[in-house]
Amino acid sequence: MKTMKHLLCALLLGWSALGVISCRHKDLCYEHPHTEKLNVVFDWSNAPEGDSEVSGMYLYMYPASGGAQQLFYLGKEGGVVDIAPGTYHVIAINSDTEATRVRGETAWETFELYTREASVLEGMTFMSVTGDNVPKAEGTEGQRNVLCPDCMFCVRERDITVVEVTEGQTVVLYPEMATCMYTYEIRNVENLEHLSDVSGTLSGMSPSYYVGIDQVHSELSTLPFSTQSDNVSTLSGMFMTFGCPVNASKAEEEHQMVIYAIMSDGSQHYFTYDVTDQVHNAPDPSRVHIVLDGLSLPKPADPGDGMQPDVEDWGNEEEVEIPM
Repeated sequence: MKTMKHLLCALLLGWSALGVISCRHKDLCYEHPHTEKLNVVFDWSNAPEGDSEVSGMYLYMYPASGGAQQLFYLGKEGGVVDIAPGTYHVIAINSDTEATRVRGETAWETFELYTREASVLEGMTFMSVTGDNVPKAEGTEGQRNVLCPDCMFCVRERDITVVEVTEGQTVVLYPEMATCMYTYEIRNVENLEHLSDVSGTLSGMSPSYYVGIDQVHSELSTLPFSTQSDNVSTLSGMFMTFGCPVNASKAEEEHQMVIYAIMSDGSQHYFTYDVTDQVHNAPDPSRVHIVLDGLSLPKPADPGDGMQPDVEDWGNEEEVEIPM
């Protein structure tokens, strides 16, 4: 009888050991998939300015066969990621942003850069107003106001294959600037010394950009931007855009630049320029420079009264003709 008990115990222990071995084997296969080290290098030769402006990059890797994307944070030079062998579509964007946001990142085709809605007077230095009652250029009243994006540098690449190897493998990615830089100057401005605050907007611009398919959104939006004064005779500034909507009709392709000025007596004025030709005929659509000549700001009745402006009390729109 003792011999039978000993034999039964031995069999039970053996089965138990086999069960433990089997469970451990499954844990190794299903909870710890095999990965390879992929060395990612960012080559900034296509966007040399980014090499000095960018501090880091977000790298999204999408399995070509389907499934969830993987996100990695890398330095501007790149880095090493651990990822399962397979074929991937990738997107990379610079991480040092304030205004630009991401949505649709669950799929390579819907990955979208965008900015939040904004006040018309978002570019004002001292004013704190919502812009709800601030007039806009005629014909642009229905456009959403959105923030200008940051300077964005992006990579999109399809079919990058990671194979099973005994040593590391390398992929080189080439970031490019994905936003457009708009600069402007308004020369021969009168009574600039009496200016209290100033900002501007540009209509007819795209509110977002799909990185994977390299296409801007077709919606028309208005971008508020800040303006600097030299306190003598010139207003100037720089802002970033996603560019012009590609699917806009001819009637929608106009771009109105509006300058909002608050004088030292609290009076409020806005001036409209049609800059369509300068935007569309720029030699480089990613580097647009707008030059305007002539702006007559009204001389304050009492420059020193310190009156605070009422945001509902804007003067009539003044359209400024651009000399040809």
